[in-house]
Amino acid sequence: MSMAVERAEQRMPGASPVVSVTMGYGHLRAAFALGSELGVPVVEADTPPLAGAADLRVWRWARLAYEALSRLSQRPFVRFVAGPVLARLTRIPRIDGNRDLCRPDLAARALAELVRRGFGRRLAQAAARWDETLVTTFYMPAVAADAAGLQRVICVVTDTDVARIWVPRAPSASHIVYCVPARRTARRLIAYGVAPEMVHVTGFPLPPELAASAASDLERRLNRLTKDGSERQPPRLTLAVGGAGAQAERALTLTRAVVPLVLAGRLRLTLVAATHRDLASAFRRELERAGLDPGGPEAQSGVLVADAVPTYLERFNSLLADTDLLWTKPSELSFFAALGLPLLLAPPVGDHEEANRELVLAAGAGFDQPPASLFSSWLSDRLADASLAAAAKAGFAALPRDGAVRIADIVSTL
Repeated sequence: MSMAVERAEQRMPGASPVVSVTMGYGHLRAAFALGSELGVPVVEADTPPLAGAADLRVWRWARLAYEALSRLSQRPFVRFVAGPVLARLTRIPRIDGNRDLCRPDLAARALAELVRRGFGRRLAQAAARWDETLVTTFYMPAVAADAAGLQRVICVVTDTDVARIWVPRAPSASHIVYCVPARRTARRLIAYGVAPEMVHVTGFPLPPELAASAASDLERRLNRLTKDGSERQPPRLTLAVGGAGAQAERALTLTRAVVPLVLAGRLRLTLVAATHRDLASAFRRELERAGLDPGGPEAQSGVLVADAVPTYLERFNSLLADTDLLWTKPSELSFFAALGLPLLLAPPVGDHEEANRELVLAAGAGFDQPPASLFSSWLSDRLADASLAAAAKAGFAALPRDGAVRIADIVSTL
């Protein structure tokens, strides 16, 4: 990563890297899409050289705490304790005309104190040397750079709704420009005290290659999702587990439910383990136990896994072009419904995921996951009545696909 930073510092004006963090895949997914659109590298604020020893301890604690609570919130019995704790940590207050949401909450005050003590200083110093607009897909680098006096900071928001910590302690004095995926997000930031002119509704930055091929991918998808389609291949169900791996057991349960459809040649199935090697092994064992050949992502059934995040994202994007139903938690992948990709949503974890879920359902672009015991019959019914095809068309029509382009335009003019 240090070589990427050095190369970025030597690039011509307008070519500073996109800054992200490894907190799940959502922030990195947005960053790599923007990096591709801007033609710049992606660097991570939570790794050296942008993070010093003290910063690394903060990042490590934040990442471990979130991932542990995410996993525990999905496990029987334990989830009744971990779930409410995670809900409390990710709680987003209702917008109420009688409430002052501008005042920083405990989390925002804690971040401000960390920044005062030097958190993010190395990143701010590096960004100052780049002498260009700092683009980041996470709030902590944006807040730290803004506190250090950087005048051109763009923070790309990766959820439909966000907590107060995304905004500095004194928003009226901030220079951060926010690019947000939905109008609801803009209303939220303005309620926190961000000036309206500092918030731009751009849509989520989708991978440029998928946005460019969305129409042709949708046409092939509709062919597979309708009874009178000419496509000979059966539709593909992709089960995507998030960065914390919290939904692994749910994915295995759904796999067992649809095995008869795969064996009958009525469905293709891909399990996405991302960069989790142990999870990929468990997925392969489950497929073999069911009498299926794990094959590869393009086969009748298979597992997608990669050694590094950039490789995973590239392979996953290629897989999505051939996916007809995507099962995911309501994370940043909710916005991929804009590609004409119908979504099947696992239960949300936190208020931000609940907001993403509401966005998808309001657009008619997806469905809540049915009980595993009913999943096979539910899926057969949705294929028979063309509900999945209708959801694909609804998402394509209702949600924006040009987020990366619109954010790049703002970067060039700031």
